Amino acid sequence: MAPPWAIARRVEAQGTARLAVDRETLVIDGEAWVLDLPQRSSSSTVEAGGDALTLSDIALRFAVTRDEERVDLTVVYPDREIELPARSHHYMLMTLARARLAAAGAPVGERGWLERKELCRMLATDELRLNVEVCRARKQFSALGIQGAASIVDRRMGTGRIRLGVERVDVRRM
Repeated sequence: MAPPWAIARRVEAQGTARLAVDRETLVIDGEAWVLDLPQRSSSSTVEAGGDALTLSDIALRFAVTRDEERVDLTVVYPDREIELPARSHHYMLMTLARARLAAAGAPVGERGWLERKELCRMLATDELRLNVEVCRARKQFSALGIQGAASIVDRRMGTGRIRLGVERVDVRRM
């Protein structure tokens, strides 16, 4: 099994994701780049060991207005709650949370997966913008010091499917 920090070592191209290989050559917009992966994470969160919270330790509570113009997001820790500053990617996360809730009867490993193109249709966006939203969500959760924050949005490699990486979610109307 790969170490927890290896989760983010993925390469995504043309709608499919795969594990990245150290020193491989990637061609991006016609320009060749050599991928240099670190041998271990430099994140103090990973090094902190047992004290660091993971995505499985938290719950997400979404509050949405009737017109869905505003989504408030609160991260619920075992000992406290943090209301996050409003960001546009919260709507994407809420949409993924709703998919998880809708699939509550399915086996845990199968809950909440959506086709990326279907999610783009639901969000009225394109795949490029979706990728930006995913990146911003990962950055926001990483800033909270959550171990494995890159998996706040999971991608099923080779399938084009995507889901919220937190199982415990609640979506309410304001």
